[in-house]
Amino acid sequence: MNDSIESLLDFFEEPMYWKKVLGRDGKEFLLPKLRTMVSGSDQMKTQLIQSNGFDSLGKIHNDPRITYFGRFLRRNWIDELPQFYSLSTGDLGLVGVRPKSSEEWKHYPQEHMEQALRYKPGLFGVHYYDISLSHFENESRYLGEKAKNHDVDRKYFLGIVYNIIFKGVRSR
Repeated sequence: MNDSIESLLDFFEEPMYWKKVLGRDGKEFLLPKLRTMVSGSDQMKTQLIQSNGFDSLGKIHNDPRITYFGRFLRRNWIDELPQFYSLSTGDLGLVGVRPKSSEEWKHYPQEHMEQALRYKPGLFGVHYYDISLSHFENESRYLGEKAKNHDVDRKYFLGIVYNIIFKGVRSR
């Protein structure tokens, strides 16, 4: 059986993935996504981070856990659609630092995490704002501006939408 058919079968067997993440004030919530990775991918993450490292968008370089069908879903942002549920419940804001699990936050400085968790995580991650900066640099810049002026989300949202539409920035 080829990879694309096997990938589709995996998806339809278990199409939703519920990720336990930290929201505003460190409150845990379940973030729904469409499955784009092989089952058990969370257990492989630490080893892949050590061996492959991160790209500028904070994604693991050449992540082998992403299925053939998952690449299609990510490229077209279809895997993000269930997150509108979290937006409607108030767990997510429109713009902000993307939600991360407590395990993922271990790869960031403690003060960065504490500052980010003062606000709701975002459906649109601020790491798409300035594609010349790293994932971490974009988040740090946003958090610094947000601390001074809570009305920076509009500016970031417009920049993110511009980069998506005109510069082709997409999830991998």
